[in-house]
Amino acid sequence: METEDTTALAPTPAPTKKAPVPRADQDQLIANRIADTRRKITAVLADDDLKARFAARGCDLAELNEGIAHCDATQAGYDARQVALGTEKAGYQALSDSRSVARAAHADLRSTIKLAFPRDKVAQQTLGATGRVPLDDDKFLTAARAAGHAATQEPYAATLTKRGHKAVAYTATLSAFDTARNTARAAADAAVSATATRDSADTALQTWLLTFEGIIALELKRDPHLATRLS
Repeated sequence: METEDTTALAPTPAPTKKAPVPRADQDQLIANRIADTRRKITAVLADDDLKARFAARGCDLAELNEGIAHCDATQAGYDARQVALGTEKAGYQALSDSRSVARAAHADLRSTIKLAFPRDKVAQQTLGATGRVPLDDDKFLTAARAAGHAATQEPYAATLTKRGHKAVAYTATLSAFDTARNTARAAADAAVSATATRDSADTALQTWLLTFEGIIALELKRDPHLATRLS
């Protein structure tokens, strides 16, 4: 009995996608590339025979110095990114701290409102002391500012002040939180920009290395002993 050939019906395996390199590993690869490239160029520059071999392949002193410049640019980008990441981390820590302070101040205001007007549900609602506190920062600030403003209006302000609410300090706390948010956002944007600058410089270095490493490979075929002089 003839059987059906299903080979042609089998689905074509999807191409395997290359897993992205983890950021920490990529950082180390770039740091290693800068150091290795600089070391090899320095070895060539210090050896007249190697310089002659590279010059014969069209890689003269100017091109070797271009490689050093690419190393310098990538190193500068690497350093700037590290600083930017530190600033970003500090910004988010400051944001977390100011968020905690702002939410504690708002919670204290809500408690003070209920203390000042324990049986007045209308006052509590008007002053924003009822319902859930928004988890979203934007919504929280809107609600907290509205509560703070209402707390400065009569017939509530005098009673709330008597019960311990400090309107100026409360407003300053919310402003500090908002400032911390903007600072953290700016630091995050700067870190992204610094990473892009570093990566762009590294890409240029890798492009330059195609010729440099190609020459090394050709010369090692002719004379394998050159490996010890390029290490």
